[in-house]
Amino acid sequence: MIKHIIFDFFGTISDTGTSSVDATAQILKNVGSDFDPSVFYNEWKTIKRSRMDEEPFYTEKELYGLLLEELFEKYGIEADGKREVKPYIDMLFGDRKIFPDAKKCLEDLKAMGFDVVIGSTTDNDVLKHHMDMYGITADACYTSEDFKVYKPHPKFYQGIIDATGWDPSECLFVGDSLGDDVFGPKAAGMKAVWLNRKKKAYGDAFKSDSIKREYEPDWIIYSLDELPDLCKDTF
Repeated sequence: MIKHIIFDFFGTISDTGTSSVDATAQILKNVGSDFDPSVFYNEWKTIKRSRMDEEPFYTEKELYGLLLEELFEKYGIEADGKREVKPYIDMLFGDRKIFPDAKKCLEDLKAMGFDVVIGSTTDNDVLKHHMDMYGITADACYTSEDFKVYKPHPKFYQGIIDATGWDPSECLFVGDSLGDDVFGPKAAGMKAVWLNRKKKAYGDAFKSDSIKREYEPDWIIYSLDELPDLCKDTF
């Protein structure tokens, strides 16, 4: 029986839109580079994913500057990545929009008696900023900064289990990323809902995310509006 529902935040509750590419464009403009922002950001994102499991652990704010410095050096851009990272940091604290289906979903699930928590790859102050901005409340919030690892590292999900004392079989993880919010939680013994807002074909989704298809989502939904009824009918 599911008793506890853990939500990813960015891409699930908060719409990040084009903010990352926009911030990249501003950075490149600031340093006088005509590099294509989308191409630059996609490479930056790929490197970020590969570096997230390395030690020592860096917060997102720290990691952003280090990776920018690395790419500047690779492409011969004569600028200080740690100094020019400001548009990325501003983006983290920017006015991203909440998905219109998110707040009611969380409130409905709380009213149904579920524990509702957040499990997000981000820094503590970034998550708090956005939750305060949107007026979102949860029974608990956990971030990569708390556990010193990023999703889908097993220690992230085990960290939530250890912190709460919950049985993983009674936990449901909900999010838009197959690797972070489905495969990772499933490996930890949780159930998982893939929120497929963009209505991607399942095979294309995991291939484009460069992740190994080790598990299947227990359920697929296309809007958080669907989740309370799913929980009511299933649990």
